[in-house]
Amino acid sequence: MTELTLPAPAKLNLFLHITSGPICQGHKPGYHHLETLFQLISLSDVLRFRRSRSRAIGLHCPGLNTPAADNLVTRAAHALQAHTHCTYGADITVNNCLPAGGGLGGGSSDAATTLLALNVLWDLRLNLDTLADIGRTLGADVPVFIRGHTAHATGIGDKLTPCQQPPLWFVLVKPRASIATADVFRHPALPRQTPPFFSDVPPFCAPTSTFWRDTRNDCEAVARQLCPEIGAILDHLTPHATARLTGTGSTCFAVFETQSAAQNAMTIWRAQPELDSCWIQLAHGINRSPVHAALDINID
Repeated sequence: MTELTLPAPAKLNLFLHITSGPICQGHKPGYHHLETLFQLISLSDVLRFRRSRSRAIGLHCPGLNTPAADNLVTRAAHALQAHTHCTYGADITVNNCLPAGGGLGGGSSDAATTLLALNVLWDLRLNLDTLADIGRTLGADVPVFIRGHTAHATGIGDKLTPCQQPPLWFVLVKPRASIATADVFRHPALPRQTPPFFSDVPPFCAPTSTFWRDTRNDCEAVARQLCPEIGAILDHLTPHATARLTGTGSTCFAVFETQSAAQNAMTIWRAQPELDSCWIQLAHGINRSPVHAALDINID
């Protein structure tokens, strides 16, 4: 096999509690201990990989806003080469469907798909534990995409317990503005002592459960201060559905039990002048990554 085309799925943080921090020992400055539920969803970027005989990593990404050398895809490929001393290279094309700076994990997922794809194309045969360790050096969200399953997470978001969640539907709404994650985590108003909610049993987030009452996104109040558009969107969505921010933003999401209910809400919201400039998409929750399905990877 010398070519592969694979998705890089997005995620939502169905809740995000900051339990302590910032921490520095063994981590990048500014990292915090947290608790979250990573929900994989049906939206994704699409990446195409072609193995090359030289060690060069070529990256083609329409609308690329950062130098190729700084892109997480390129960094992931170089990290895999360094770990294995592989003599192959690759030409990689990224078709971005996920908005940058939206808290959907697009860059981390792209990096994870790169590690999984090149592990196959370069015939490296590394296990998921090793790939997750490499991914962790690139970003705290990369391991969940390597593991390939909706999961309850602790630590810096890298200690994962896979869990099955109900087939929820989501309407995603992102303003044009974005927030730097570092700005949220360094903000003095960020809560940093939220007690763990689910230390033993992974949460179940059915709309009728107490999950939505007992959890929140600790970053939301700070995000509202840094980006007033987020507050305006949440204030618009909340009277009609359970809604919250994902990650550090700036995407907000509303939760629905059925596709028809989500579709009807999205149609109404797309017609609202207040949301006219926003990116609005429909997605459904998935428990297994489509990358794992395509590569026939079993996490059990």
